[in-house]
Amino acid sequence: MRQEHFHRLQVVFLPVLILFLQAIARSQPAIAYEPLISSGLSSPVEVASAPGDATGRLFIVEKGGTIKIWNGSEVSATPFLDISAIITSNGERGLLSMAFHPDYASNGYFFIYYTDDEGSVAVARYVVSSNPDIAEPEPDPATPLITIPKSFSNHNGGHLQFRTEGGVNYLYFATGDGGSSNDPDNNAQNPASLLGKMIRMNVDAMPVTTEQWAIGLRNPFRWSFDRSTGDIWIGDVGQGEKEEVNFREGGSSGANYGWRCFEGTVQNTDVDPLCDPPGKVVPVFEYDNPDAGSSVIGGYVYRGDEFATLQG
Repeated sequence: MRQEHFHRLQVVFLPVLILFLQAIARSQPAIAYEPLISSGLSSPVEVASAPGDATGRLFIVEKGGTIKIWNGSEVSATPFLDISAIITSNGERGLLSMAFHPDYASNGYFFIYYTDDEGSVAVARYVVSSNPDIAEPEPDPATPLITIPKSFSNHNGGHLQFRTEGGVNYLYFATGDGGSSNDPDNNAQNPASLLGKMIRMNVDAMPVTTEQWAIGLRNPFRWSFDRSTGDIWIGDVGQGEKEEVNFREGGSSGANYGWRCFEGTVQNTDVDPLCDPPGKVVPVFEYDNPDAGSSVIGGYVYRGDEFATLQG
């Protein structure tokens, strides 16, 4: 009787499941990939737009050390910024990100994240010139806002984003653990190191002040805020077991995401089978690498107006 009952359940359940999946498919809009720029770029790694810019320009960060502008029809021949002479761009290194100050329309400040000619990761502030398509030359490449030395060439992290909190404009950035495998210097779990961390910086205070917003990251190449809720989503590149997506609600801080003790939800026994940070925050999503995909590099929560069914 149990087997017969189970077969009846299958007969009822499968058509319902099929109808449910069909309903989901019908509710989603058709989405297609459409190339926007087909020439004029070399190793682009990020696209940004300036607050208050009514022209619709896109600022495109190239790994080799330049930022170019797409004006809606073509890529500018003259770079907005060129720091190729002061960076290292082999492998995972290079000019990796830019972010405009929330008050860019009035102060002209923007910030860049790069690996310098010594291989350290650095954050520097620049300013636009009287020509809105050209930045002022580098103020002093020897004095960025912050420089973080590294022992290895990989795991540089590499994304900048602003969030205004309590009237203060904070610049957030996430650093990699410093490189090699299994974080040999244990940077990610070491509060004395700025590697393997999410860092918050008050760029309107001089000298700038920094604080560690989260620890235990391996190589968070890309991450983002949900512009509606303030929640943070971090894509943390795995070593060989798991790619992970980490989450934290807006307004929270102090998370430990577990690396080097854990890779996703898998304990890294190559380091220490007893390593288990108290209060660690487990990923909200993970997948096998390389069996189920390539490295996770982040994404954005959809908050546009065109596709209502994709909201959130």
